[in-house]
Amino acid sequence: MIVHIMPRDKFSHDMVLFFEKNYAGLDFHHYLYGNAHKGYKTPDAANLVEMEKETSLHEIIIFLKDILTCDAVILDWCEGRIASLLYLLGRIKRTAILFWGGELMWKQEPRSDSGVISRIVRHCNRKAIHEAGAILTLTPADLHIIDNCYAPTGVCLPATMWTDERGERTDPFCNREHDAVRILVGNSATRSNRHIETFELLAKYADKSIEIILPLSYGDEEYARSVSDYARMLFGEKVIVIEEFLDIDKYTELLSTIDVGIFNTDRQQALGNIRVLLRFGAKVFLSDDGGMIPFFSEEGYCVHSVSEISKLDFKLFVENDIEEINKNIRVGSKAGLKTKALRQWDDIFALLLDKMRSASV
Repeated sequence: MIVHIMPRDKFSHDMVLFFEKNYAGLDFHHYLYGNAHKGYKTPDAANLVEMEKETSLHEIIIFLKDILTCDAVILDWCEGRIASLLYLLGRIKRTAILFWGGELMWKQEPRSDSGVISRIVRHCNRKAIHEAGAILTLTPADLHIIDNCYAPTGVCLPATMWTDERGERTDPFCNREHDAVRILVGNSATRSNRHIETFELLAKYADKSIEIILPLSYGDEEYARSVSDYARMLFGEKVIVIEEFLDIDKYTELLSTIDVGIFNTDRQQALGNIRVLLRFGAKVFLSDDGGMIPFFSEEGYCVHSVSEISKLDFKLFVENDIEEINKNIRVGSKAGLKTKALRQWDDIFALLLDKMRSASV
């Protein structure tokens, strides 16, 4: 049995189905927690429990029993309290921790909690990452941070979060029949997007025919307000703020209308957004220090540096080479990405089942 623990999120539906459909021979017990009010779709899986604050004692006992008797655990997002629990229960060497990237935000944000319990959780979380049986990361840049900060002793492997397991999604027609150049800035209301810095780079194009698209439906609400206010001060009515959460089909349709995407992030972020935009033929600018330019370049995509924008007039900024477009469409094919995801998870499950069964309890 494999226990899969994951926050209820826009990724959870298809990740659960990915495991259920492609690894049907494994006995998965899925536990989703948090975000009950967001309206995320619940996946259809036989052994799935949604953990709420009011979760019954009976469900908690079953959860603990599953952890103590399973062959392996996949901790999908390194939630500190759960990682600490796995460490304290002596199950961390049977655990593969999949980092999404946001867990590493402690680099930019100072700690405000100094209570005894918080310090204990941080200590146990650090030990959990150090001793976990496997560390799974979406990009080499994330692994570099984890390696430097935690010196993990387990096996480190790449992983992909697959977000189209239903196979029902077909790419919409890329509708760029619009007068204004549509520019997507960032993917969420998080400071790691460095929106203000990006707006200042784009300010020289304020008198051009542009639309600034800002997805701010999740993250820090106060930060979202400051970002939208600053953008409107610079660009006026050319700013379109996405304040309500869009399901993946509607959001993909939005991405199909984008001409230029800018992700000035200080870490790995928005991998799915970037891949979709590149597959749709948009021009994408990435930060130099977020670790994503080498990642996407090694995958075969053509991407550009945010630092180039200060040197570009508007014509060169929006101009997209047809050879680059065709290459990105070819590299970003869904079939190729699915094959890559399966190959990586084949390796991960081989490790979990072959090596972790022999780990000491």
